[in-house]
Amino acid sequence: MKSALLPPQDIGKKLRDQRTMPQGLSEQSVPTCPDSPVKVAEPQWSSIRHLADTSSPYGTHYAQFAAVYGDAAAAQREFDKIRTAARECPAKGNVESKKLSNNRIRLGYGYTWSMREESIEGWRLVRSSFKKTAKAAGKSNTLSFAMDYGIRGNALIASLYWERLPPGDSGDPISKYATDILTKQLQKIG
Repeated sequence: MKSALLPPQDIGKKLRDQRTMPQGLSEQSVPTCPDSPVKVAEPQWSSIRHLADTSSPYGTHYAQFAAVYGDAAAAQREFDKIRTAARECPAKGNVESKKLSNNRIRLGYGYTWSMREESIEGWRLVRSSFKKTAKAAGKSNTLSFAMDYGIRGNALIASLYWERLPPGDSGDPISKYATDILTKQLQKIG
């Protein structure tokens, strides 16, 4: 599966590997509902990555979790956990500011969340749209996320694509582009 992961230039022209992972993304967890990652069982093989265009405050980010489990039943159990978390996420909410490690702070934000289930290229998917607006005043304080979780046989994939939005802009173009990337990725995996 590793050789089937899209190279950064197929996702975005200026994307580069990042050392840090988005909150909640690790070898054994994927982000779903705001501030609520889902822990998954250790797979036989996995890969995580975070790519970003940091040349602009409106730069693109893409993060991915790909895993292969011992059998389809094991992958299905993990996919079911992710799907349950996505279904239970409130459609609207607020997350308060929080002190993080290394003298960092996560600003509080309001959010909207929606999800649907569909299939692409033989993969069963949970597709979520998540928009968060930081409570701190600022010119560019809204982020729009497309979060996709898929299963096919014993393979599990999660991809997150997000961009900062100018005030008042729709996240629809971001969701469309994320669908294009997801389709290319699933076609390449097979």
